[in-house]
Amino acid sequence: MDKIEDIIKALTLQKLKFDLNNLSNIVDKWGYLRQIYLECMPYIVSAHKKDLMVDPYFVDWGSYLNKAEFAVWEEIRCQCLTLYPQVPLFNYFIDFANPCLKIGVEVDGRAWHDPVKDKKRDEFFFEYGWFIFRIPASEIYTNIPNPFFEENFDDEMKVQEHLVEDWILNTSDGVLYAIKKLFFYKNHIRNDEAYLCYESLSRHTLIEKLKNCDFSKLDKRT
Repeated sequence: MDKIEDIIKALTLQKLKFDLNNLSNIVDKWGYLRQIYLECMPYIVSAHKKDLMVDPYFVDWGSYLNKAEFAVWEEIRCQCLTLYPQVPLFNYFIDFANPCLKIGVEVDGRAWHDPVKDKKRDEFFFEYGWFIFRIPASEIYTNIPNPFFEENFDDEMKVQEHLVEDWILNTSDGVLYAIKKLFFYKNHIRNDEAYLCYESLSRHTLIEKLKNCDFSKLDKRT
C-alpha cells in the first residue's frame, strides 16, 4: 500500500513540475512552489530521519534565485549542506532552510533588505522555534580565501588561525561552514573552532536572544 501511495505522490509531483514549467505568471509560480513543497515534505522528513537529503532539484531554481542567492546555493551544494531553496514558512519564503531542524538562511542585498521589518519577522519565526541567519550580499564576493583549500595550508599542513577566523566571521562560505559545524557535525568540532562558529552566527542574526550566547542550548527549540 505504501508503495502505491509513493507512486501516486511521485506522479502528482511530476505533474506539478510540468505545470510549473508552463506557467508565465510569477505569482502563480510561487503558489505552485508552495504546493510542490507540500507534496515533497513527507519525503524530506523521511530522508531527514535517515540523515539524508531529498534530491533538491525538483524545481529549476534559476527561476527563483537571484545572482547572489544562486552563488550561496552553489556553496551550499559544495559543502553538502541539507538546506533547501525557497522554503515556504507562514506567508513568506526563506531563501534556504532545513524545515526539520528549523534553520533558515537569508541573503540580504541592499535593494531588498529592510533591517526593521526583517528583525520583526525573524523574531516572530524564533517564537516558533526557528533560527534565522542572514548573509549580506557583500560577504559573497570577497577576496578572503578559503583557508581549507589545500593551497592555503602552510608547510606543516595546518591552517593559519588568523585566516580561519577572518574567513568564518566575514564570508558567506564561512557562515555556511559555521552552520554546518554547529548543526550538522556538532560532534566533530574542536572547542576553538566552535567558538569562532558561535561568534560568526551571533553576528549574522537579527534575533537578540541568539546574539552572544550558546544558542544551541536555548530551550526555544521544538
